[in-house]
Amino acid sequence: MDDIRTLYCNNNGRPTKDLRSVTGAIILQHLFDYTDDETCGAFLCDNRWIEALSLDSLRPRGRAICPRTLWEHTNKLSQSGFLKTILDMVN
Repeated sequence: MDDIRTLYCNNNGRPTKDLRSVTGAIILQHLFDYTDDETCGAFLCDNRWIEALSLDSLRPRGRAICPRTLWEHTNKLSQSGFLKTILDMVN
């Protein structure tokens, strides 16, 4: 996570979603072969995902993630080479 955190500016605008949970969602998305919309729905409502990604302490509004956020994080991970490394580790 420390390596992934370097892809983001820590003092530029409002805080992002938790990197660990969004990265976890991307991993689960690939494992389940979900679309971005399906992933966002599972991130918000699927109790298995909420438990696995430690989202249970957040209210539903705080758990919401939009497809663009998911896409942008996936894009950053892909461009940096981290996405391939992460997915190779879980496959």
